[in-house]
Amino acid sequence: MGKPDAPPAPDYRGAAEATAAGNRTSQYTPYGSMVYEPNGTDPQGNPMWKATTSLAPAQQQLLDAQNRTSLDLAGLQGQGVNSVRGLFGNLPSASQLPAQAINPGQTAQEAIMARMMPQLNQQRDRLENQLANQGIQIGSDAYKQAQDQFGRQVNDATSQAALQGIDVTNQARQQGMNEQGFYSQMPINLLNAIRTGSQVSNPTFGQTAQGANYLGASQMQGQSDMDKYNSQVGGYNSMMGGLMNLGGLYLMGSDASIKQDMRRVGAHERGFGIYEFRYKPEYRATWGDGTYIGVLAHEVEEVLPSAIHRHPDGYSMVDYGAL
Repeated sequence: MGKPDAPPAPDYRGAAEATAAGNRTSQYTPYGSMVYEPNGTDPQGNPMWKATTSLAPAQQQLLDAQNRTSLDLAGLQGQGVNSVRGLFGNLPSASQLPAQAINPGQTAQEAIMARMMPQLNQQRDRLENQLANQGIQIGSDAYKQAQDQFGRQVNDATSQAALQGIDVTNQARQQGMNEQGFYSQMPINLLNAIRTGSQVSNPTFGQTAQGANYLGASQMQGQSDMDKYNSQVGGYNSMMGGLMNLGGLYLMGSDASIKQDMRRVGAHERGFGIYEFRYKPEYRATWGDGTYIGVLAHEVEEVLPSAIHRHPDGYSMVDYGAL
């Protein structure tokens, strides 16, 4: 027998086109439809398709009405854009913050101290009278200690006035910045309000049902054919390796009585069958332990008796050289 022929390559292109065709499933919903249609061919001659989405009548009316409204709002948007553009040319600055609620040129700390100084002066006068009534002389240690203590009270009051002045200034500036931000955001907010609105509910399509995976099936079939071919080649090679060269004859044990697991896999051009088989355990030492492809002696003998030879043990062998 001859070496098996390799299987033909699968039709990958045809399988891929069949898979793509199986995936082009038109869909219809209450909101609209999506329909696939042929759309000519590309420069290489491959077929092209288009998917057309159509709205249901009510949705189409809503879309038309929205388009008309959008055109009307476009003019207002233009006005809003101009307002925003003008805003960029006149951004708020510190010079536009509101004036502080104190006398011009006077800080918040100075304003607080101006209110506290009369009271501090009165306390200083009372302290001077009290020291004089107690007979404490000016310049004495007791006098200096009393004045130092009063000086610390004045310093604490001044520091507190400074902190309060900072808070008042910051609050006034924050209020002014909030007012500027409000008037700055107004044109932008109006523009955004004009641009928003109800949108058309476009039809939502579910995931397209996947067609049969012809490409994967073709690849698997091709792999199966190749595996089968490799198995046949392996059997052929095993058979060739198991032939016994005796006086120019290429003999192989071919009697059905010494074989097992026989399965017909083809036919010789002379009409007898070709089989896949294994030798029975007691004959494997002579003919090999493996899966082989070969013929049956009694079938060959009917067509080509000259190819039949007898083993000393009495079973038939076939000269594959004669085949």
